[in-house]
Amino acid sequence: MRRAALVLAVLLPLAGCSGVNLGPLSTEDVVKAGSAVAASQREFTPEEEQQLGRVVAARVLGTYPLWEDSARTRYLNLVGQVITRQVGRPNTVWRFALLDTDTVNAFSCPGGYVFVARGLFQSCRSEAELATVLAHECGHVAGKHVLNEIRRSNLIAAGVSIVADHAGGGGLTADLMRKIGEKGAEVLISRGMSRKDEYDADTRGCRVAHGAGYATAPYEEFLLRLAGRMAAESGGSLASLARTHPEPSDRAKRLQEQGLIFADGRTLADRFTRLGR
Repeated sequence: MRRAALVLAVLLPLAGCSGVNLGPLSTEDVVKAGSAVAASQREFTPEEEQQLGRVVAARVLGTYPLWEDSARTRYLNLVGQVITRQVGRPNTVWRFALLDTDTVNAFSCPGGYVFVARGLFQSCRSEAELATVLAHECGHVAGKHVLNEIRRSNLIAAGVSIVADHAGGGGLTADLMRKIGEKGAEVLISRGMSRKDEYDADTRGCRVAHGAGYATAPYEEFLLRLAGRMAAESGGSLASLARTHPEPSDRAKRLQEQGLIFADGRTLADRFTRLGR
Protein backbone atom coordinates (compact mmCIF):
# COMPACT_ATOMS: atom_id res chain seq x y z
CA MET A 1 0.00 0.00 0.00
CA ARG A 2 2.91 2.33 0.64
CA ARG A 3 4.06 1.73 -2.94
CA ALA A 4 0.53 2.43 -4.15
CA ALA A 5 0.52 5.71 -2.24
CA LEU A 6 3.84 6.57 -3.87
CA VAL A 7 2.59 5.99 -7.39
CA LEU A 8 -0.50 8.08 -6.67
CA ALA A 9 1.69 10.87 -5.31
CA VAL A 10 3.52 10.84 -8.64
CA LEU A 11 0.41 10.55 -10.79
CA LEU A 12 -1.79 13.19 -9.20
CA PRO A 13 0.49 16.15 -10.06
CA LEU A 14 0.93 14.73 -13.56
CA ALA A 15 -2.79 14.39 -14.02
CA GLY A 16 -3.33 17.97 -12.91
CA CYS A 17 -0.78 19.25 -15.40
CA SER A 18 -2.11 17.18 -18.28
CA GLY A 19 -5.81 17.78 -17.71
CA VAL A 20 -6.52 14.08 -17.12
CA ASN A 21 -9.57 13.53 -14.93
CA LEU A 22 -8.67 10.58 -12.71
CA GLY A 23 -12.01 10.47 -10.95
CA PRO A 24 -12.43 8.29 -7.87
CA LEU A 25 -9.89 5.47 -7.66
CA SER A 26 -11.17 2.24 -6.19
CA THR A 27 -9.30 -0.03 -3.80
CA GLU A 28 -8.74 -2.33 -6.76
CA ASP A 29 -7.10 0.52 -8.70
CA VAL A 30 -4.82 1.30 -5.78
CA VAL A 31 -3.80 -2.36 -5.44
CA LYS A 32 -3.12 -2.54 -9.19
CA ALA A 33 -0.98 0.58 -8.97
CA GLY A 34 1.05 -0.85 -6.11
CA SER A 35 1.51 -4.15 -7.95
CA ALA A 36 2.66 -2.37 -11.11
CA VAL A 37 5.21 -0.32 -9.18
CA ALA A 38 6.55 -3.44 -7.48
CA ALA A 39 6.84 -5.15 -10.88
CA SER A 40 8.64 -2.18 -12.38
CA GLN A 41 11.33 -2.19 -9.70
CA ARG A 42 12.20 -5.89 -9.81
CA GLU A 43 14.94 -7.46 -11.92
CA PHE A 44 14.07 -8.18 -15.53
CA THR A 45 14.20 -11.83 -16.56
CA PRO A 46 16.49 -12.81 -19.47
CA GLU A 47 13.39 -13.21 -21.65
CA GLU A 48 12.16 -9.73 -20.72
CA GLU A 49 15.60 -8.29 -21.39
CA GLN A 50 15.53 -9.80 -24.87
CA GLN A 51 12.04 -8.45 -25.50
CA LEU A 52 13.00 -4.97 -24.32
CA GLY A 53 16.19 -5.16 -26.37
CA ARG A 54 14.20 -5.85 -29.53
CA VAL A 55 12.01 -2.81 -28.87
CA VAL A 56 14.99 -0.55 -28.22
CA ALA A 57 16.91 -1.92 -31.23
CA ALA A 58 13.90 -1.36 -33.49
CA ARG A 59 13.74 2.24 -32.31
CA VAL A 60 17.45 2.74 -33.04
CA LEU A 61 16.92 1.36 -36.54
CA GLY A 62 13.92 3.64 -36.94
CA THR A 63 16.21 6.58 -36.20
CA TYR A 64 19.27 5.53 -38.21
CA PRO A 65 19.31 3.23 -41.27
CA LEU A 66 21.61 0.24 -41.51
CA TRP A 67 24.89 0.69 -43.36
CA GLU A 68 24.49 -2.23 -45.73
CA ASP A 69 28.16 -2.99 -46.30
CA SER A 70 28.51 -6.75 -46.00
CA ALA A 71 32.34 -6.83 -45.82
CA ARG A 72 32.60 -4.24 -43.05
CA THR A 73 29.63 -5.73 -41.18
CA ARG A 74 31.26 -9.17 -41.28
CA TYR A 75 34.52 -7.68 -40.00
CA LEU A 76 32.67 -5.85 -37.22
CA ASN A 77 31.02 -9.10 -36.13
CA LEU A 78 34.28 -11.06 -36.20
CA VAL A 79 35.92 -8.52 -33.89
CA GLY A 80 32.77 -8.38 -31.77
CA GLN A 81 32.67 -12.14 -31.28
CA VAL A 82 36.31 -12.12 -30.10
CA ILE A 83 35.36 -9.48 -27.54
CA THR A 84 32.18 -11.15 -26.29
CA ARG A 85 34.05 -14.29 -25.22
CA GLN A 86 35.57 -12.16 -22.45
CA VAL A 87 32.38 -10.40 -21.33
CA GLY A 88 31.04 -13.16 -19.10
CA ARG A 89 27.53 -13.51 -20.51
CA PRO A 90 27.63 -16.95 -22.17
CA ASN A 91 23.86 -17.12 -22.76
CA THR A 92 23.64 -13.78 -24.56
CA VAL A 93 23.29 -13.89 -28.35
CA TRP A 94 25.32 -10.86 -29.43
CA ARG A 95 24.43 -9.00 -32.63
CA PHE A 96 26.57 -6.23 -34.15
CA ALA A 97 25.52 -3.89 -36.96
CA LEU A 98 26.64 -0.65 -38.61
CA LEU A 99 24.44 2.43 -38.92
CA ASP A 100 24.60 4.62 -42.01
CA THR A 101 25.15 8.00 -40.34
CA ASP A 102 28.18 10.20 -39.90
CA THR A 103 27.28 10.58 -36.21
CA VAL A 104 30.23 9.61 -34.03
CA ASN A 105 28.45 7.35 -31.57
CA ALA A 106 27.42 3.78 -30.78
CA PHE A 107 24.39 2.26 -29.10
CA SER A 108 24.08 -0.88 -26.98
CA CYS A 109 20.62 -2.30 -26.31
CA PRO A 110 19.54 -4.85 -23.69
CA GLY A 111 19.90 -8.43 -24.80
CA GLY A 112 23.15 -7.93 -26.74
CA TYR A 113 22.24 -5.65 -29.67
CA VAL A 114 25.19 -3.35 -30.47
CA PHE A 115 25.10 -0.67 -33.18
CA VAL A 116 28.11 1.34 -34.36
CA ALA A 117 27.57 4.46 -36.42
CA ARG A 118 29.60 4.84 -39.60
CA GLY A 119 31.06 8.09 -38.27
CA LEU A 120 32.51 6.34 -35.24
CA PHE A 121 33.66 3.29 -37.20
CA GLN A 122 35.56 5.49 -39.63
CA SER A 123 37.05 7.51 -36.78
CA CYS A 124 38.96 4.42 -35.63
CA ARG A 125 42.51 3.83 -36.87
CA SER A 126 43.16 0.30 -35.69
CA GLU A 127 41.40 -2.91 -34.79
CA ALA A 128 42.41 -2.36 -31.16
CA GLU A 129 40.48 0.93 -31.10
CA LEU A 130 37.42 -0.70 -32.66
CA ALA A 131 37.67 -3.69 -30.32
CA THR A 132 37.74 -1.48 -27.22
CA VAL A 133 34.80 0.57 -28.53
CA LEU A 134 32.85 -2.68 -28.90
CA ALA A 135 34.00 -3.82 -25.45
CA HIS A 136 32.75 -0.51 -24.03
CA GLU A 137 29.32 -1.13 -25.58
CA CYS A 138 29.28 -4.72 -24.33
CA GLY A 139 30.12 -3.28 -20.90
CA HIS A 140 26.88 -1.30 -21.00
CA VAL A 141 24.96 -4.52 -21.67
CA ALA A 142 26.81 -6.52 -19.02
CA GLY A 143 26.30 -3.71 -16.51
CA LYS A 144 22.59 -3.56 -17.42
CA HIS A 145 22.90 0.20 -17.72
CA VAL A 146 19.91 0.70 -20.02
CA LEU A 147 17.80 -1.64 -17.88
CA ASN A 148 18.77 0.32 -14.77
CA GLU A 149 17.77 3.57 -16.46
CA ILE A 150 14.45 1.99 -17.43
CA ARG A 151 13.93 0.83 -13.86
CA ARG A 152 14.69 4.27 -12.47
CA SER A 153 12.10 5.88 -14.75
CA ASN A 154 9.59 3.04 -14.81
CA LEU A 155 7.49 4.17 -11.86
CA ILE A 156 5.82 6.87 -13.93
CA ALA A 157 5.53 4.59 -16.97
CA ALA A 158 3.75 1.93 -14.92
CA GLY A 159 1.40 4.51 -13.37
CA VAL A 160 0.51 6.09 -16.70
CA SER A 161 -0.43 2.64 -17.98
CA ILE A 162 -2.74 2.14 -14.99
CA VAL A 163 -4.47 5.48 -15.54
CA ALA A 164 -4.78 4.95 -19.28
CA ASP A 165 -6.47 1.59 -19.31
CA HIS A 166 -6.58 0.16 -15.78
CA ALA A 167 -4.80 -2.96 -17.06
CA GLY A 168 -4.71 -5.39 -14.17
CA GLY A 169 -2.42 -7.78 -12.46
CA GLY A 170 0.72 -5.68 -12.09
CA GLY A 171 2.60 -7.93 -14.52
CA LEU A 172 4.65 -6.75 -17.45
CA THR A 173 2.08 -6.97 -20.24
CA ALA A 174 3.13 -6.78 -23.87
CA ASP A 175 1.85 -3.21 -24.04
CA LEU A 176 3.76 -2.18 -20.93
CA MET A 177 6.92 -3.87 -22.24
CA ARG A 178 6.57 -1.83 -25.42
CA LYS A 179 6.11 1.37 -23.44
CA ILE A 180 9.10 0.84 -21.21
CA GLY A 181 11.18 -0.27 -24.21
CA GLU A 182 10.32 3.02 -25.88
CA LYS A 183 11.42 4.79 -22.71
CA GLY A 184 14.72 2.93 -22.84
CA ALA A 185 15.21 3.92 -26.47
CA GLU A 186 14.53 7.56 -25.62
CA VAL A 187 17.18 7.44 -22.89
CA LEU A 188 19.69 5.69 -25.15
CA ILE A 189 19.31 7.91 -28.21
CA SER A 190 18.44 11.29 -26.75
CA ARG A 191 19.97 11.47 -23.28
CA GLY A 192 22.51 8.70 -23.08
CA MET A 193 23.69 6.89 -19.98
CA SER A 194 24.75 8.55 -16.76
CA ARG A 195 28.37 9.68 -16.42
CA LYS A 196 28.84 6.92 -13.84
CA ASP A 197 27.66 4.29 -16.32
CA GLU A 198 29.89 5.65 -19.09
CA TYR A 199 32.92 5.50 -16.83
CA ASP A 200 31.93 1.99 -15.77
CA ALA A 201 31.62 0.89 -19.41
CA ASP A 202 35.09 2.31 -20.12
CA THR A 203 36.51 0.34 -17.18
CA ARG A 204 34.77 -2.85 -18.24
CA GLY A 205 35.69 -2.27 -21.88
CA CYS A 206 39.42 -1.85 -21.31
CA ARG A 207 39.55 -4.93 -19.11
CA VAL A 208 37.61 -6.99 -21.63
CA ALA A 209 39.61 -5.77 -24.65
CA HIS A 210 42.93 -6.43 -22.94
CA GLY A 211 41.66 -9.83 -21.82
CA ALA A 212 40.95 -10.55 -25.50
CA GLY A 213 44.57 -9.73 -26.35
CA TYR A 214 44.28 -6.13 -27.53
CA ALA A 215 46.35 -3.15 -26.41
CA THR A 216 44.19 -0.42 -24.87
CA ALA A 217 46.67 2.41 -25.39
CA PRO A 218 45.11 2.99 -28.85
CA TYR A 219 41.74 3.57 -27.13
CA GLU A 220 43.32 6.37 -25.12
CA GLU A 221 44.61 7.84 -28.39
CA PHE A 222 41.11 7.49 -29.85
CA LEU A 223 39.55 9.39 -26.92
CA LEU A 224 42.15 12.15 -27.12
CA ARG A 225 41.57 12.52 -30.87
CA LEU A 226 37.86 12.92 -30.18
CA ALA A 227 38.65 15.54 -27.54
CA GLY A 228 40.72 17.46 -30.09
CA ARG A 229 37.96 17.29 -32.67
CA MET A 230 35.39 18.49 -30.14
CA ALA A 231 37.58 21.47 -29.30
CA ALA A 232 37.92 22.34 -32.99
CA GLU A 233 34.38 21.58 -34.16
CA SER A 234 31.03 22.81 -32.98
CA GLY A 235 28.10 20.42 -33.32
CA GLY A 236 27.96 18.36 -36.50
CA SER A 237 28.79 14.67 -36.33
CA LEU A 238 30.10 14.99 -32.77
CA ALA A 239 26.99 16.64 -31.33
CA SER A 240 25.39 13.37 -30.18
CA LEU A 241 28.58 12.18 -28.49
CA ALA A 242 29.10 15.50 -26.74
CA ARG A 243 25.51 15.48 -25.51
CA THR A 244 25.43 11.90 -24.23
CA HIS A 245 28.99 11.21 -22.98
CA PRO A 246 31.49 12.73 -20.55
CA GLU A 247 34.42 14.73 -21.93
CA PRO A 248 36.69 12.25 -23.79
CA SER A 249 39.90 13.63 -22.25
CA ASP A 250 38.39 13.11 -18.79
CA ARG A 251 37.57 9.52 -19.71
CA ALA A 252 41.16 8.95 -20.88
CA LYS A 253 42.53 10.46 -17.66
CA ARG A 254 40.37 8.19 -15.51
CA LEU A 255 41.52 5.10 -17.39
CA GLN A 256 45.13 6.15 -16.87
CA GLU A 257 44.50 6.60 -13.16
CA GLN A 258 42.95 3.14 -13.00
CA GLY A 259 45.98 1.58 -14.68
CA LEU A 260 43.90 0.32 -17.60
CA ILE A 261 45.91 1.78 -20.47
CA PHE A 262 47.98 -1.18 -21.63
CA ALA A 263 50.60 -0.88 -24.37
CA ASP A 264 51.09 -4.64 -24.60
CA GLY A 265 48.73 -6.50 -26.88
CA ARG A 266 47.59 -6.44 -30.48
CA THR A 267 46.95 -3.18 -32.32
CA LEU A 268 46.33 -4.51 -35.86
CA ALA A 269 46.18 -1.15 -37.58
CA ASP A 270 47.08 -2.73 -40.93
CA ARG A 271 44.23 -5.26 -40.72
CA PHE A 272 41.76 -2.53 -39.84
CA THR A 273 42.95 -0.44 -42.80
CA ARG A 274 42.63 -3.43 -45.11
CA LEU A 275 39.26 -4.73 -43.89
CA GLY A 276 37.54 -1.82 -42.19
CA ARG A 277 38.47 1.44 -43.90
